[in-house]
Amino acid sequence: NSPLLSFTGDWLFPTYQSKEIVRALHANGVKVSFCEVESGYGHDVFLLRNDAIERLIRDFLTNCQADLRRGA
Repeated sequence: NSPLLSFTGDWLFPTYQSKEIVRALHANGVKVSFCEVESGYGHDVFLLRNDAIERLIRDFLTNCQADLRRGA
């Protein structure tokens, strides 16, 4: 299950476009989860340290590691 993150202040790739991508992926059988992160830093927010983003990515990688250990 791949995460797709969207940021409220991102004017270059607004949340509605991210949601369209999620719908298209789901329609094609791709497992994806969506999370919208509150941020007023615009498109480059991912360049800054952000605890919410860090937690989401850490959880995703932990789940990937668990899946690999189970042989999934």
